[in-house]
Amino acid sequence: MNSYNRRRHELNALGYSDYEAVARVKTAYLRELYDERGHQVTSTRDFRTFVETNAHWLMPYAAFCLLREANGTAHFKDWPELSVYDATRVKAYCESRSDDVTYIYYVQYLLHTQLLAAGDYARSRGVVLKGDIPIGICRDSVEAWVQPEYFHLDSQTGAPPAAFSQNGQNWGFPTYDWPAMLADDCRWWRNRFAHMETYFDAFRIDHVLGFFRIWEIPADA
Repeated sequence: MNSYNRRRHELNALGYSDYEAVARVKTAYLRELYDERGHQVTSTRDFRTFVETNAHWLMPYAAFCLLREANGTAHFKDWPELSVYDATRVKAYCESRSDDVTYIYYVQYLLHTQLLAAGDYARSRGVVLKGDIPIGICRDSVEAWVQPEYFHLDSQTGAPPAAFSQNGQNWGFPTYDWPAMLADDCRWWRNRFAHMETYFDAFRIDHVLGFFRIWEIPADA
């Protein structure tokens, strides 16, 4: 604990935010905390309920994190195994690395309970929380890996040339396959909003105009 306190003071004393160093220290601390006392959390009914309720995204997310680390890249198309998502094989993979998977569940559970507590505290003081939802997803994300049918992975989004950007902008996000989205009553979006509703009182969709029109660029441009 003394070493973590020392690093905390060192990082706080910097004149800038060293995000990578902070992430390394926090990750090391979380892993040590899990190894020492994680069972006190993972053996509770509340933790088990959280895992069961969120299993539809927790297991793929845990597998994605482990495969990203094992392969040294989030570009899943380059993975020698499971480059194409297969629910049965992913389940078997997670069972073969159960402790590592439980650790990822543990971290997500801590984030879940802390955000709930922060929201409850804010509301008790008359403050509401607004959650931000970006219009796009990263093409090297768990969403694109698990449900590629919802996205045009051969395209990317941006903005056309304008007064403030002579050459336009390329954001790199794949565009949505709206006919595929509409075919199942926008289940992907409905699930996303339902999950956000757990924590936030209002939503802001960044670039909501993207629901109606968006600048599409070939992926190789």
